[in-house]
Amino acid sequence: MEYTVSDLLKNCLALEEKAAAEYTRAKLIWAKDVIYDYRSRMKCSLNTCGHYGNNFMCPPKLEDVSFYRRMNESYRLAILVQDQQDWHSPHYDEAMEKKFKEMSVISLKKLVKLENSAFGCGLPYALASAGGNCKLCDPCKARLGEPACAHPDLARPSMEAMGIDIAATCSRAGLPADFLPGRLLVTGLLYLY
Repeated sequence: MEYTVSDLLKNCLALEEKAAAEYTRAKLIWAKDVIYDYRSRMKCSLNTCGHYGNNFMCPPKLEDVSFYRRMNESYRLAILVQDQQDWHSPHYDEAMEKKFKEMSVISLKKLVKLENSAFGCGLPYALASAGGNCKLCDPCKARLGEPACAHPDLARPSMEAMGIDIAATCSRAGLPADFLPGRLLVTGLLYLY
């Protein structure tokens, strides 16, 4: 089926509406408003989260930031999504970490489902990216020395590993970008067209 520009734009708006029903918030944005900053990837390289080399969706198993910056230039539209939940304690503890992991996995699965919907709407290059490291397997098969990801159908690159400055991108889109005590915030991105 041949899609007109009008069809594609309608489909992007319909996907934004679908995302808004699934997430706390969702916003259609220009892909040029996704902010890349090498410092995001530098934090990965410094292994500040402990996943460098131990996760298939984190460096050095992913392409260089320049690859993703060039990829970004090929897109015109994307959807930025967020799930948010208030938390009873202002302190980051084991229970909060467990809930954040659960929220991240649920958010990723919804994002991949949205990505698949985009394929059916004439957007074959739709690509999801999750905030933070992939949390589908604990531990990731990369940590165990396996040669490939156990969930290539669901696993997507970390936004930070791609070099995306999540806070700046969210701020530009008018979405929350801060890490406040007593709140869990999970962000994802779906490149559309």
